[in-house]
Amino acid sequence: CLGVAIGVMGLAIGMIPIGAIFQFDPDEGIQLAKATLYQQGFELYTEIWSDHPPLYTVILSFWLSLWGQAITAARLLTTSFSVVLLCALGWCIQITAGRWAAILAMIGLASSSYFGQLSVSVMIGIPMMAFAVLAIACLLQFEQSARSGWLAASAIGFAAALQIKLIPIFLLPLVSLYLLTIPVTSPVSASIQWSQRLNFQVQTLLDQYALPNVANAQLKSCFNWLRQRNWGVLITWLGLMSFASVVIFVLTAPPSLQQVLQPHLEPSLRQAFDWEEGIAKMLDPFALDYDLVVWAIFGIVVLAVQKRWRHLGLWWFITIIPLLIYHQPFWYHYH
Repeated sequence: CLGVAIGVMGLAIGMIPIGAIFQFDPDEGIQLAKATLYQQGFELYTEIWSDHPPLYTVILSFWLSLWGQAITAARLLTTSFSVVLLCALGWCIQITAGRWAAILAMIGLASSSYFGQLSVSVMIGIPMMAFAVLAIACLLQFEQSARSGWLAASAIGFAAALQIKLIPIFLLPLVSLYLLTIPVTSPVSASIQWSQRLNFQVQTLLDQYALPNVANAQLKSCFNWLRQRNWGVLITWLGLMSFASVVIFVLTAPPSLQQVLQPHLEPSLRQAFDWEEGIAKMLDPFALDYDLVVWAIFGIVVLAVQKRWRHLGLWWFITIIPLLIYHQPFWYHYH
């Protein structure tokens, strides 16, 4: 996977003159300005306005201190994250579908619309996705190997993704459901010493306070389902992720919730940007990358036939479209 990723990105660098183009996107100037000011000693969220968490600004600032204040150096950082993203995707697919499917998936992503441009642009999308997909890969490896270190690596990777951009928060319910449905009696649960104890505590709470007070049969069935879930692994993962987030806060800068959240939740955004235009932009990749859409649908059908309902990629594909339809504005780099 690493060889394929490096080869693909080497080809992209050879085809795109990353040192000659002044600006791929206005966001490049914003990210470079924040990183330069931070490098000069200005403080994030007090002296530097930022509507995103701090990690990417800190990483970019450190990178530029190593390689110099050059646009080529900054863009090569994104290219490095693109290699990580491709490798992480290949790792995920190799675990779930085999080596050849992984290679095809990596080539498909690299050849998709806008990936070439985004993979050399000084923007936060690729670094965020690199950490998020790497976290998913570590999670899959954890279930396959039953080694708790992979669970810790997944939690740290997910925390890093959230500290770059908050979009991965939409993945939290899917990851939580995935962890809950790991069989309680599997070797994975046994690999975490306190997992069985946590499961027992949750079962005890439900038995004492929930089930005796529920008369509705459907609600009681729901509580029974919750009682049999793997709460130990989920609580461990959430705890590790929260701890990693706190460490990142301490090492970087605690974000201002008003600056980070308000610009993205402002009601006036839905009025300022045309909803139909956003839908048209969202549908662009379906037209430009119709071959990849066909392969994605084929993969979903195969997963459905095989009844592999715990496949994270399947549910991410199903849930992200309604979320993107609701979200305004819709930018091309959301593809």
